Amino acid sequence: MTRVACGTVVMIDFESITPGDQNSTFLQGYGISSVTTGGGGLPTRVYADQPEAVLPSGTHFFTPSGGGYPNPAFSSAPDYFYTDLTFVTPVEYFSFYRATQNVPSYGTAGWQAVAYDAFNNVVDTEGVGLAGGLDYPPPANPVPYLLQGAADITKVRFRVNYNYQSTSGTVWIDDMQFNTTPEPSRCLLLGLGLTGVMLRRRRR
Repeated sequence: MTRVACGTVVMIDFESITPGDQNSTFLQGYGISSVTTGGGGLPTRVYADQPEAVLPSGTHFFTPSGGGYPNPAFSSAPDYFYTDLTFVTPVEYFSFYRATQNVPSYGTAGWQAVAYDAFNNVVDTEGVGLAGGLDYPPPANPVPYLLQGAADITKVRFRVNYNYQSTSGTVWIDDMQFNTTPEPSRCLLLGLGLTGVMLRRRRR
């Protein structure tokens, strides 16, 4: 579903963030709190200058989930290993790129991104091979994903299922973007302003 946005667009390309910084630290400046559950494996942080990385921009990328290779973080696997990104202000959409690798044998563990509303209802999902599969072979180019639905998004959960075939680990993320939801009065004023412009043009 496509919605008309009247909030503030925020882009995080990770280029200004020091490699090694943990997500729970640098995301606060963007109005996002981050909590990771389960895991081991790769820390949830920013990486840079990886020779095999194929990115949509720059040289930095983000690993939102790691997991304990080669088993799922939870034996019952209801949520595997996961990282929650919770927004201080609800957002109208959340987009990102799945960065890729230039090594054909590189296998990324199955993953999923799930958007939730304020009542913890699922708004939208994206991902590849979460249920014990692989995101393999690596795509030739970074792949864009968009989470959006009828309700505003208050949380995005990145989930990873490590399995015995995974050769590289967590999904790599770059160029995250979201549109914060403005106060209703702001959208109303914007709508009235656009209506006024249209009326003036018709009178001419």
